[in-house]
Amino acid sequence: MLNNDKIPLTPKQLKVYSFILTEFQEKGFIPTYQEIAEKFGTDRAGIARYLKRIEGRGWIKTNTAPRAIQIL
Repeated sequence: MLNNDKIPLTPKQLKVYSFILTEFQEKGFIPTYQEIAEKFGTDRAGIARYLKRIEGRGWIKTNTAPRAIQIL
């Protein structure tokens, strides 16, 4: 999927994506799944599902390694 082919995010997905982007811009690195989960009051499995949906819409690329979210 090309950058200009991104599918719009839902409001909740946008909050998660915005948090990841802000953390990267402010700290210079991507937050871990655990850090994202703590921010949104859920568990890592819930965040993993959210990230897979965001990835499916073309906004990020995920990996199982810590901090392995790539912003596209």
